Amino acid sequence: MPAMSRESFKASRLFAFLSIATTVALLLCTVSPAFASGTHKANVTLLKNREYPDALLKNIREARKSLLLAYYLFKTTPTSTLNQPGRIAEELAKARHRGVAVTVILEVSDDPDDPLNLENRKTGAFL
Repeated sequence: MPAMSRESFKASRLFAFLSIATTVALLLCTVSPAFASGTHKANVTLLKNREYPDALLKNIREARKSLLLAYYLFKTTPTSTLNQPGRIAEELAKARHRGVAVTVILEVSDDPDDPLNLENRKTGAFL
């Protein structure tokens, strides 16, 4: 298997991140709680990959009661300008400060040396 370029690796990780987050978002929009009764309306919009981050940020900003997100890898990179996961983390923190119940489920590997654990713990500590 040929070596993957840095750009290809970044793109594949971003695609994996967006795919998982999209799946969670769709599940949250289409599954009714077991204790709910009656009819519940939901609006579902299929988004192209590039549309997803802005739509996610918009919905986090507009949340009033609760947010539930699950990630395989939620890696925020400290830079002068936040990366997309950094922006999402900042918006989640702002939502919590305005009283929104925020739950973020992060993957943990059984391998203690897996970088996944380090990155998710850093983000978890921030959140």
